[in-house]
Amino acid sequence: MSNSPARVYLDITGTLPDAKSIRDLVADKDPKKRDKLVDRLVDSPEYSYFFANKWADVPPREAPQSADRAYGTFAFHTWIREAVAADKPYDEFVRDIVCAIGDETKSPPAFWYREVQTPENFVDDVSQVFLGQRLACANCHHHPYEKWSQDDYWGIAAFFARVGKKNVPVAGSRTKGTRTASRCCSSDPPAA
Repeated sequence: MSNSPARVYLDITGTLPDAKSIRDLVADKDPKKRDKLVDRLVDSPEYSYFFANKWADVPPREAPQSADRAYGTFAFHTWIREAVAADKPYDEFVRDIVCAIGDETKSPPAFWYREVQTPENFVDDVSQVFLGQRLACANCHHHPYEKWSQDDYWGIAAFFARVGKKNVPVAGSRTKGTRTASRCCSSDPPAA
């Protein structure tokens, strides 16, 4: 992060400060003024909105094409924003998504299961988004200089191949839409 006050705002909230905020910060003689600004911005609603948008873009997905799909997108985004605002620990955040059970009307993180369709999608998403590792190449081959092998890739894929999913009708939907219900790590389909 830059020492520029405007850059701090951009990096933390994705917004620019107003002129008064900059003048007040420059006039402030406290040597810890930058640390206090960072703390104040991290506690702001703009921080949670900004980082929810970042999480919603990773991994990239298609834009919602129908009303039934849009509901899950917005519910999941709201859940992410609230988790960031509540300072949910990262391990709990990931667990709530990866182990989501039910449909997105009751468990918004379950929307992720609607978006990923194959065990390979699960491996690619989990490894890149949550572990910070790209394993997609190990799907086809083991590069001699990489530590991740095809066995690693397909071992993770085998874990996610056991996730049960089914489409459930949306009550009152004019589009005859469905939501995807998930049941983590089960060979039995989830109950409707």
